[in-house]
Amino acid sequence: MSTAVKFWMSFLLAMLTAYGGYSFWRQYSRAKNMATGATNNASHHTTTVSDADLVDSQGKPFSLDSLKGDVWLASFFF
Repeated sequence: MSTAVKFWMSFLLAMLTAYGGYSFWRQYSRAKNMATGATNNASHHTTTVSDADLVDSQGKPFSLDSLKGDVWLASFFF
Protein backbone atom coordinates (compact mmCIF):
# COMPACT_ATOMS: atom_id res chain seq x y z
CA MET A 1 0.00 0.00 0.00
CA SER A 2 1.27 3.44 -0.82
CA THR A 3 1.81 6.15 1.77
CA ALA A 4 -1.02 8.29 0.37
CA VAL A 5 -3.53 5.42 0.67
CA LYS A 6 -2.44 4.73 4.24
CA PHE A 7 -2.81 8.41 5.09
CA TRP A 8 -6.33 8.68 3.65
CA MET A 9 -7.43 5.41 5.24
CA SER A 10 -6.13 6.64 8.62
CA PHE A 11 -7.87 9.97 8.12
CA LEU A 12 -11.13 8.23 7.22
CA LEU A 13 -10.87 5.96 10.26
CA ALA A 14 -10.23 8.96 12.53
CA MET A 15 -13.23 10.86 11.10
CA LEU A 16 -15.52 7.84 11.46
CA THR A 17 -14.37 7.34 15.05
CA ALA A 18 -14.98 11.01 15.86
CA TYR A 19 -18.44 10.96 14.25
CA GLY A 20 -19.35 7.72 16.02
CA GLY A 21 -18.27 9.16 19.36
CA TYR A 22 -20.26 12.33 18.77
CA SER A 23 -23.36 10.34 17.76
CA PHE A 24 -23.05 8.14 20.82
CA TRP A 25 -22.67 11.19 23.08
CA ARG A 26 -25.78 12.83 21.56
CA GLN A 27 -27.89 9.70 22.05
CA TYR A 28 -26.58 9.23 25.58
CA SER A 29 -27.38 12.87 26.45
CA ARG A 30 -30.85 12.59 24.96
CA ALA A 31 -31.58 9.38 26.89
CA LYS A 32 -30.24 10.94 30.09
CA ASN A 33 -32.44 14.03 29.64
CA MET A 34 -35.50 11.88 28.98
CA ALA A 35 -34.83 9.85 32.12
CA THR A 36 -34.52 12.97 34.29
CA GLY A 37 -37.39 14.81 32.61
CA ALA A 38 -35.17 17.65 31.35
CA THR A 39 -36.13 19.20 28.04
CA ASN A 40 -34.82 21.87 25.71
CA ASN A 41 -37.95 21.92 23.61
CA ALA A 42 -39.01 25.51 22.91
CA SER A 43 -42.62 24.53 22.17
CA HIS A 44 -43.50 24.16 25.87
CA HIS A 45 -43.67 27.84 26.71
CA THR A 46 -46.62 29.55 28.34
CA THR A 47 -47.21 33.24 28.08
CA THR A 48 -49.43 35.63 30.00
CA VAL A 49 -51.45 37.91 27.77
CA SER A 50 -52.82 41.18 29.09
CA ASP A 51 -56.47 42.01 28.54
CA ALA A 52 -57.31 43.42 25.14
CA ASP A 53 -60.34 44.28 23.02
CA LEU A 54 -60.88 41.26 20.81
CA VAL A 55 -63.47 40.25 18.24
CA ASP A 56 -64.78 36.70 17.84
CA SER A 57 -65.58 34.94 14.57
CA GLN A 58 -69.14 36.37 14.67
CA GLY A 59 -67.82 39.94 14.87
CA LYS A 60 -68.89 40.37 18.50
CA PRO A 61 -66.43 41.90 20.97
CA PHE A 62 -65.21 39.88 23.94
CA SER A 63 -62.47 40.11 26.55
CA LEU A 64 -59.87 37.67 27.81
CA ASP A 65 -61.58 37.65 31.21
CA SER A 66 -64.31 35.47 29.71
CA LEU A 67 -61.65 32.80 28.95
CA LYS A 68 -60.19 32.58 32.47
CA GLY A 69 -59.93 29.04 33.77
CA ASP A 70 -60.07 27.52 30.27
CA VAL A 71 -57.26 26.24 28.09
CA TRP A 72 -57.19 28.06 24.79
CA LEU A 73 -55.01 28.63 21.74
CA ALA A 74 -54.80 31.97 19.99
CA SER A 75 -53.44 32.90 16.60
CA PHE A 76 -52.82 36.53 15.80
CA PHE A 77 -52.27 37.63 12.22
CA PHE A 78 -52.56 40.78 10.18
